[in-house]
Amino acid sequence: MVWCPVCKTEHLGSKNDCPLYNKAFSLKASPILDFEAFSSPDIFVGRHNYPDIFSGVLSPISPEEDPTPLSFPEEWFKNNMSIDQVLRNRSQLVYTRFRPKNAKRLTETMQELVVSKNPTSAEFNLEKSPSFRSLSSFNAGVIANSAPVKKITITSNPKVPKNVEKTISDTDFKAGDALFSLYSSDLSNSYLINLFSAGLLGVKAQRKLVPSRWSTTAVDDIISLKLLQAVKQFEPIDTYEIYSGYYVGNKYVFILMPSIWSFEVLEKKHNTDHLWKDFEGFYSRKKYASTVTGAYYANRLAVCEYLYKRKKQASVLVLREIDDSYYAPLGVGILRELSRSVFIKKPIIAEDLNPALNIARSLLQTPIDAFARESLLLKEKKTQKSLSEF
Repeated sequence: MVWCPVCKTEHLGSKNDCPLYNKAFSLKASPILDFEAFSSPDIFVGRHNYPDIFSGVLSPISPEEDPTPLSFPEEWFKNNMSIDQVLRNRSQLVYTRFRPKNAKRLTETMQELVVSKNPTSAEFNLEKSPSFRSLSSFNAGVIANSAPVKKITITSNPKVPKNVEKTISDTDFKAGDALFSLYSSDLSNSYLINLFSAGLLGVKAQRKLVPSRWSTTAVDDIISLKLLQAVKQFEPIDTYEIYSGYYVGNKYVFILMPSIWSFEVLEKKHNTDHLWKDFEGFYSRKKYASTVTGAYYANRLAVCEYLYKRKKQASVLVLREIDDSYYAPLGVGILRELSRSVFIKKPIIAEDLNPALNIARSLLQTPIDAFARESLLLKEKKTQKSLSEF
């Protein structure tokens, strides 16, 4: 077994044996130099060699009337798309990339496309035909085709929401406050992430392009911390509540416990020894969740949204089980949407911790002990009394 840099998992052989590589390669783009399309407001900003990075628009080659399902995880999850369907959609996109430091006009055009709430027609002139280059990460998903771009010409009027236009024009509005203000108006996370990544929010002197991987985490982190300020003032829930959900090889079990806020995520690859975990107590963590990475913040956002809506707080244990069918990393967005969806259902109620863990055991393939022995939150619950017990 070897670690594969393409699919970010272990499998036998080289990348030629990788299911993601073979699927994406079979869907590679046709040769083309110039095309016009309705571009969804989706971009990718790289992080390699920062700040001398590549960025660009993700645009379909074919003139799709609504290319949004090709780009955004909210659409993939809502339509219950399979991994194969998502990869097929992604294969229709070309990453029209350039180096922002040498291309001010291209950067400005990219920003104009990003602020549009609806797909905007644009002409793309490439330096050479798209080449197969699978860029994949647990944050950004899969980008299979890329090409250097010479020129992008917008051929229809971008439709910018009034509150977005106002926020962008306010160059004294701090990025975190601006972001939360826009979030409160029901704009999608993907839209907000692209705005943030395009360097359109914040105090003027501090505005700059932000790598997509960083902006994804930053948006989830900023919003969840804002919500958490209020959540920590609410009364704890009364019983143990268990929520669960499954999508394309990812099973989540959320255990909400009647206590003040604490939060832990444990992830395990089924039938392997691989386990990732990160934890925070009542006071927010100071360091990046470097083990679970972006999924930690996506999970926390979903929990905070739910507790904020209920006007309650809780101690939360998140268990994620990844099975072999998840052969391609589709990005943090699908994990955020899956996490949000579990709280639409009614929970299973338990009166104590052990019955709650037994319920979790029945929902997972992995033995619950594999999670329990690694959990700082459970160790804390078993060794410390809460304030109400004194």
